[in-house]
Amino acid sequence: ESDWDWVLGAWYKDQDQSAMFNDTLPGYKRWASDPTSYGSMLTQLYYGLDTVADFWAYYQGTPTAILDDPYVQNREMNFRDVAVFGEVTRHLSDRWQVTGGFRQSWQDFSQDNAIDFNILGDGYSIRAASESTFNDSIFKLNTSYDISDEAMLYFTWSQGFRHGGANGFPTTGPYGVDASLLEYVPDEADNFEVGLKGTSADQRIRYSVAFYRINWDNPQLDVFLGPLAIPSVINGSEARNQGLESEFTAQVSDNLVMTFGYSYTSADLTESFTVPGRGDGETGDRLPGVPEHQASLAVNYYQPTENGQLNYYLNGSYRGDVDSNFNASFGNYANLDGFSIWNLGVNWDMDKYTVGVFVNNASNEEGMTGVSGIERPAFAHRAALTRPRSYGVSFSYNFE
Repeated sequence: ESDWDWVLGAWYKDQDQSAMFNDTLPGYKRWASDPTSYGSMLTQLYYGLDTVADFWAYYQGTPTAILDDPYVQNREMNFRDVAVFGEVTRHLSDRWQVTGGFRQSWQDFSQDNAIDFNILGDGYSIRAASESTFNDSIFKLNTSYDISDEAMLYFTWSQGFRHGGANGFPTTGPYGVDASLLEYVPDEADNFEVGLKGTSADQRIRYSVAFYRINWDNPQLDVFLGPLAIPSVINGSEARNQGLESEFTAQVSDNLVMTFGYSYTSADLTESFTVPGRGDGETGDRLPGVPEHQASLAVNYYQPTENGQLNYYLNGSYRGDVDSNFNASFGNYANLDGFSIWNLGVNWDMDKYTVGVFVNNASNEEGMTGVSGIERPAFAHRAALTRPRSYGVSFSYNFE
């Protein structure tokens, strides 16, 4: 019955992760050591050596055994997170409340990374170990006011962060990368949001509208570093994400329900940064993979039957165009066109059974969601596409 609510808690996490990458070419050792193989005959013609294995021995200087596993990587990581958190709410009236919260975290991250280019010899093996410690505090402030029994206005300021870590690449030798990029620090976000949500007096319409702005410091960005293009994470400088999110649901009739959603997002860099050997992110560059416009529509019609009901549905979504990277100075940069996907079908719900027929991506839209190899010759270009039109039947059983 108090005007005060509170919660206090603690969190502990100790996570071990292992990752192994192994490129295997079965029979390569035998092929490379066979003087009659096509590769060995080319070696004899151009280098005067008997086999491909002899060529690698000459190239390496100190010969190593030819294996069927030209590339092997093992990565061991540990992440430990200890935190305390709390929140307190003051009810200033029956309609108005104010909430404040905090979280204090202590985090440790360590890793060992071993990479062997067996085809090139021991001189190109990579051994890298690193560890980092991060301590951070984040806070939250929220207030909401019930304008009426059907509508609420709210404001939230909240912070978030992701822990930092370390990359696994060599800092010396022929494939060395700038040692200053070995570790990346936590990134933090400050979120400001104001919104209105509620229902109509007859409860047939539900709505939610929110305007937000997120200021992002030290954003963690996925990049490829060094001559070997090793997947890594670096910190940018500053970015901003702001826009509108909305959703409306209408009970048009006793049998027909429609839901519509729309969002507008402006997400771009607000301060430039440089990735050594890769490119420069410039102020005003759009954040990769973030469309300005997104929309969705769902229509459901329910028809009662003697032993259940039929649910006819149509739903679709639209995603505006996106950039695959910050700009053309980075690899794999392309502007990917927007696209829409439509699905339809009908389900027959009968007590514990549901039988349905469906058509997904009815228009067979070839929406492009990602690209790779753009900086390489055309034959190496690749793209990820949405799943093509598919149709079929479905069946489910509820055991409860």
